Amino acid sequence: MRLFQTKEIITKSKRIGGIACFTKFCDINPGLRDQFEALSQHLVEHSRYLWPNANNGNKLGGTMFNAGWRKAYTHNKIMGISAAVPKIAGHEECYLELQEEMKPMEAFLSTCFAHLSQLLYETLRIKHKDLQLPSISSSSFSKLNDFSFASHLSFTLNNFYNKPHCDNDSSTYSFGLWLPIDSRDGRLVIEDFHVKGGNFVFPDNNFGMKFKGFDVIVEMV
Repeated sequence: MRLFQTKEIITKSKRIGGIACFTKFCDINPGLRDQFEALSQHLVEHSRYLWPNANNGNKLGGTMFNAGWRKAYTHNKIMGISAAVPKIAGHEECYLELQEEMKPMEAFLSTCFAHLSQLLYETLRIKHKDLQLPSISSSSFSKLNDFSFASHLSFTLNNFYNKPHCDNDSSTYSFGLWLPIDSRDGRLVIEDFHVKGGNFVFPDNNFGMKFKGFDVIVEMV
């Protein structure tokens, strides 16, 4: 199996199947690095008001959380923002502050996606806008930020890993981001982050991303 650790354009049947980019911390300016850290710290704090995803049949270890609006819509099912109401009780002010902070975090993710591929980002953004779907950070279903490309955000902690699988999402592409963090508070671990295994592989295509010596930020579409 071919494992890569650089920028790579992934092709399948002579078509672009994806783009992956490894960026070393030494090549990232401090301001951008602070933005990545603010995102990870926000998501770790947000996880305190979410239930872990217990419906992921492909999970083998670690923890997955879902933020934003429901990922899938089924006839006669209630729609709403992902939240653990009992955990919010007594902490409403903190939770509302986190919800307000989600908008600049979503805008930052949109910028990262667009930087990786403006074409793919615009494709999803326009589709999302045409369908009049809410933003990840929307407080109401009818509220949509112009930069939004999705309604739902999944994030994982605690050495998450799962089985090889295919999702049947309506979107052709998804944006993924890997950050080496301290899961207690979301701070970036810039040095001495030791990874055992951890490769992200596509077994049917015989290639994957190599995370050994993880002193990088990894972005992928």
